[in-house]
This record gives sequence, C-alpha cells and structure tokens, in this order.
Amino acid sequence: MKNQRSDTHPLTNTEWSTVAEALSTVENDGAELVSRLMRRVRVALTGTAPTLPQVDPRTAAIRAFVSDTRRFGRPADAAGSALLGHGFNANQVAALAALSIH
Repeated sequence: MKNQRSDTHPLTNTEWSTVAEALSTVENDGAELVSRLMRRVRVALTGTAPTLPQVDPRTAAIRAFVSDTRRFGRPADAAGSALLGHGFNANQVAALAALSIH
C-alpha cells in the first residue's frame, strides 16, 4: 500500500463538492471543442465571426488551472493563485491539482 501524503487537511463534503463541480466544468469541454470547430467553419464559409459566449472569470480560472496542471504534470502556481482569489482554499486547489494530474 502506498503512503499517502498527510500534509494537507481533509476536505469537508462541501469543499469536495466544489472541487468536483470545478473538475466537471473542465471535463465537459468536449462540447466546447465542437462548438469552436463549428465557429471556425462558419467563419471560413461566411467570413463573419459569431459572437462568443461570455465565460465567467471563475470558470476561466478553473479551466486555466486544470489545463496548465495537466500540461505540465504539476500544480500551476500562477493559476492556483487565481483560484484562491475566486474563493477556493489551498486544500481545494491541491485536491483539484491531484485530480487533474491523475
């Protein structure tokens, strides 16, 4: 059995719910990819770009953190700071990083 790190405090159910919701926001980006592809096709065919939907700053911060963490294989410090500014605590950021890497 592996030794588990014990340098973080356990999360409450509410904190885990927030982490799970944040991760599911990013996991559902498959539809976003199709949407971006369709916008590009429309621009190529019509020459006009459709208006892009607004993404709230919290969701943008979550996406940036998870994307950078997955890309580099370690927690994205700069994007993690942004999450702290959006109400996440350090343990939630660490949990989101751990789930994003594995």
